Amino acid sequence: MPDSPFVLPAVRGSGSFASLSDALERIVGRVGLEGVSAHTLRHSFASTAGDLGYSESTIGAMLGHAGHGVTSRYIHHLDAVLLAAADRVAMQIAGAMAGKYILVEDI
Repeated sequence: MPDSPFVLPAVRGSGSFASLSDALERIVGRVGLEGVSAHTLRHSFASTAGDLGYSESTIGAMLGHAGHGVTSRYIHHLDAVLLAAADRVAMQIAGAMAGKYILVEDI
């Protein structure tokens, strides 16, 4: 639905899609990808973040993993850093999907 204000619009009606897993299944089916799940996407995101040099604690925080030890007590102070890291990883993935080589330093 091109005029919907929702990223994942409902199949019927004007609301948003109720289930992310159902929405992902619908999207993956439409583009003909087999074997792609939320886990696959999270793994790919984490791997790309690792390739970009982000630490395991930063990657874990971006994925919503519970941290351990002293670092986990400070993760909530890193919101702006985590958003910037997530944006950078997403830009790298978008570039790769578009067939463009992106220099990490340019992001």
